[in-house]
Amino acid sequence: YIKHQSNKLEIIKNKGHGWRKKDITEYRLRFWLRFKHLKRFLKKNALCLCLGARQGTEVEVLRELGFSQTFGIDLNPGPENKLVKKGNFMNLDFPDNHFDMLYSNCLDHTLDLDLFFKEQVRVLKNNGYFLIDINTNEVAGSFESQEWDRPELVLIILLKYFRNIVLLKREK
Repeated sequence: YIKHQSNKLEIIKNKGHGWRKKDITEYRLRFWLRFKHLKRFLKKNALCLCLGARQGTEVEVLRELGFSQTFGIDLNPGPENKLVKKGNFMNLDFPDNHFDMLYSNCLDHTLDLDLFFKEQVRVLKNNGYFLIDINTNEVAGSFESQEWDRPELVLIILLKYFRNIVLLKREK
C-alpha cells in the first residue's frame, strides 16, 4: 500500500494532471477559502502540519496567510521539496502533543480511520485543531482506499477521538 501511494506523484506527473497554472490557481483558491478563518483560532506562530501534502500548495497558502511554521508531509514529496518532507501520516515521526493544527484532505487514502485518528490525536496539542476535508463526490479511484456517501459516516468515527467540532461546513 505504501509503495503504491508513493508512486502517485510520478503517475500524476506522467499524465500531466494537476500541474497546469489553471489547476494550481484553483487549488490555491480552495485552500485560501478553507484557511482564511484560521486567524480566529490560531496564533501566527502556530506549528501546523499538512498531511499528504504532495507538492505543498496548502503549505504555501498557510504561510502566505501568516502561519510561517507550517510544513507538510507526504510519502513522496518529490526531490528538493522545501515545503513538504517525506513522512507517513499513519506513523508520524513527531513527539506527542506537538502541533497546534493539523490539516488533511486525504482521509480517503487511509486504510484504517481509527488508527489514523489515534495517530493525529497523539501529535496534536490538547487545545489544538484538526481541519479535515471529507470528499463525498467521487467514486474511489486507484489511489483511494475508502469512499463515503455522506460525511456523517466519518464524523461518527471522528467523534470518538475529538470532543468538539468548532465548525462544520458543507460545500457543493
